[in-house]
Amino acid sequence: MRSGGKERFKPEKGLDNPLREVEVCMNPWNGECRSTEIAVYIYHGGERLPVCRRCWIELADGDYEWGGGSGQPKPPGRR
Repeated sequence: MRSGGKERFKPEKGLDNPLREVEVCMNPWNGECRSTEIAVYIYHGGERLPVCRRCWIELADGDYEWGGGSGQPKPPGRR
């Protein structure tokens, strides 16, 4: 378990390996997403985090400031 209480991997039953673990979305601005359709990885708070396609589209379309010294995006309202 990582900081914030969200598991990075979840067990997934499959035909090839019934106990296989798959990586889940770790979008730091959406603590509810558990998608396994990982599109990109971002660095946030010094951690490399997987982000799913849906969350990445929301981040890409959002009004975020990328950069500013910290190298991290700032969600709207958190400037």
